[in-house]
Parts: sequence; C-alpha cells; structure tokens
Amino acid sequence: MVIAKRERMNKMLNTPYFGRIDFRREGNNNTAIPIYIGIYTYYDFDLKSCLIYDWRAPVSSMYYDYELVEAFYNSSSAKIKGEILLKRQYRIRNGIMEYMIESSITIHDDVLQKELSTNSDDRMKNIVATIQREQNKIIRNNESRVLIIQGVAGSGKTSIALHRIAYLLYVHKESILSKDILIISPNKVFADYISNVLPELGEENVPESTMDEIFSGILEQKCKYLSFSEQSAELLEEPSLEYVSRIKCKSSLEFTVALDNFLIHVENTYFRATDIKVRHLTIPHEYLSEQFRRFHRHPVRQRFDAMAEYIADELQIKYGTIIHTSDRKFLQKKIKGMFRGNNDLQLYKEFFEWVGLPKMFKMRRNKVLEHSDLAPLSYLRIVLDGLKPYCRVKHLLIDEMQDYSPIQYKVIQKLFPCRKTILGDASQSLIPYGSSTAGIIQKIE
Repeated sequence: MVIAKRERMNKMLNTPYFGRIDFRREGNNNTAIPIYIGIYTYYDFDLKSCLIYDWRAPVSSMYYDYELVEAFYNSSSAKIKGEILLKRQYRIRNGIMEYMIESSITIHDDVLQKELSTNSDDRMKNIVATIQREQNKIIRNNESRVLIIQGVAGSGKTSIALHRIAYLLYVHKESILSKDILIISPNKVFADYISNVLPELGEENVPESTMDEIFSGILEQKCKYLSFSEQSAELLEEPSLEYVSRIKCKSSLEFTVALDNFLIHVENTYFRATDIKVRHLTIPHEYLSEQFRRFHRHPVRQRFDAMAEYIADELQIKYGTIIHTSDRKFLQKKIKGMFRGNNDLQLYKEFFEWVGLPKMFKMRRNKVLEHSDLAPLSYLRIVLDGLKPYCRVKHLLIDEMQDYSPIQYKVIQKLFPCRKTILGDASQSLIPYGSSTAGIIQKIE
C-alpha cells in the first residue's frame, strides 16, 4: 500500500490536476468552494481538507455534466444542490502548466485536439481530461445490469469501457477488486493495446480471456478444433458454400431455440428405466422413472448420483438391508447407463438429425471440429452437466460484441450471471455470417 501510494504521489507531482470548478452549495451565501479534479485524490491531513478530488468521486461528476449553471451531485447520504460559478481546464506536464482555459463547456475543442495529438503511440491512453457529458453517463451508469456500448471504429467505446471499469473499482472498492473483473476479447492483441490504461488510472490490470479458452475449459481439451483465427482465415480464402451455410445455420437465433428444445426432448425421452437387482431386492423401472422426474431440479446428468443415494437410503430404511459402498456404486453405474445421452459428441450429432439438418454437422480430418461447433457443444454440456458459473467474476467486459454468435452469448449467459459491459460495432464483424447486434444480445440476455 505504501509503495502504491508513493507511485501515485510521483504521478501527481507531474500532473496534479486537469480541471477545476467553483461550486457554491445551495443555502450557503458564502463564496464558492474551489474543487480541483485529478486522476487521484489528495488529502491534506494537516489542513484536514481534500485539495484534489479523484475524477471518479461523486462531486467530480459535475465537471463533466454541467456548465456555469445550477448543478447537483449525489453523495453517499444526500443530493447536494448548488451552482457552478467557474470552470477551468488545465494541461500540466512534468509539474509545469502549459495552458489553462476558462470554459463554459466541458471540453474545449483546443484542449481535445491537443490531447488527441499527443496520443501517437500504439497504446491507448486515459482520457479523464477529455471525457464528455454523454460518455460520463455511460461510465457512471450503476443501474444497467447489461450495458451495451455500440459505436463505429475510432469512436472511443473501448476507452470509455475501460474508464467505466476504473470507475466501478473506485465506487465498489469494498466488494470488487481488479481480479473480480474479466475481459473477453477475440485475441491477445487487445491486452497489450489497453495494458497501460488502468494502471494510469490507479488500478491494476484485469484478467483477460478469449472464447476459445473458455470453450477449451468446458470441453476439457478432449477434442481438436479450428480456432477463431483459423476459421477467419478460411473464410477469407474462398470458402465453400456448404461451409458458409454451416456457419450461418449455427449463428442464427433459430438454431439457439432449436438446441434448447432438443435439450428438453433429451430430458423427456432419453432416460429409459429398467429393473435393477441390488442383492436380493429388485427395484422396478416404474420407481426409477418416478425418481428421475422427482429430481427434476437437478441438471440431467447430476440426477444419477442423487437418485442412487436416495434409493440406497430408502432401501436401508424400508427393508433394513445394509447397502454397502460397492452397492451404491453399482446402482449409480446402472442408473447412468439408462441415459443414452452421456456422449456429448454423439448427442450433438443426434441433434442435427432431430432438426432434420444432418448436413449441418461435419468433422474435418483427424476428428477436428469446426469452430462454429464449439459453442453449441459447450452449451449442451453446460446444461446437461450443470457446470457451475464463474461466480468469482463480478463484472464482465466483452469486446467486439459483433464477433460472437447468439449461441456463444447463451454460453456467456450461463457461465457469467454477473453484470456486463458489452461493446462493439455491428458493421465491423470479422464473421459477417454470424455477427450479433445489440438487439440480438438483448433478446438472449
């Protein structure tokens, strides 16, 4: 903590603040209080006064939202009303003030132009000095469980999303840490591009993953598959009409609905009970079918062990027969064998037969799956096995939302029940046959 504080102080020596407003509180006829705004808070313990406010603090929101008019901000206890009498913007570098502009709008064109002209390397910079009113509303949004930021390339949506993360880490610092946030992006280039933004804002970088890594974890790396980049490369090299048709099919909302209906069909018809004999006792198939329905709140493949334990305990109580561990394992194995949907890949093939589209599934040489099959196969396993969601992730940031299909969002929905910030541009999809818009994502969520 001491080292982190020292680093913040060193940065503040170079650029202590970038803005100022003079705020006169309602009912107070005295002179207005100057509020300086910077990347970090600076509190003077001798004066017992805050000299510089963090840009994420509630009082700082007025700098972005108001001109020289009546204004207010929401503190932790009340709504504070008043009037802004002065607003200034500064550019301070290496402890030297390069210029100051007294302005009646949030961002002066000259300031914005000069700030943007200095951002010439290949990494993103923080934009706390140039956040505009509409962007500030997005960053400070605490109501939306799923916030979708849609904008064209170069519109600043990624930067706004990262500043939103920094804001959430500041506001919810008691409950959310950097490690509790996850970024999902198509490739690892994104990680390098944004690697210095959060540290500049006083936060640690957050973990990042790709959908391919998530699918690989769900499928336990048991199958070979084409990666997202390999699929993209194939689509650029004159793909066959059949290949394109398969991707289109698996990227539609109708496909997602059909898969859900198939899973209901599997639950209703794939368990065929038969009589089981345990020691001298016979368990009739009608009773087993009844127990399968009794445990309907369990995911299908979790029912077998629960059923075996329950039946074994019932036998002991009703007949006074000791059911040993070996008997319980025998019972579990027999019950599991009554379900003909234990092989994920075979079940997935049967799905295409069930919907009357057997040609929509094709494996490559050496049993390599196409990339478009990873999400539906993963979803099938999540539903049947009842895989636990990633509860440690408290906020999810999804970059390039247009590059994920509806079935991929279904997987995300199952694994990440947390709040989400989703950003992208529907017109910039790498896979035009399977892109998602804000409307499609809202239907799934």
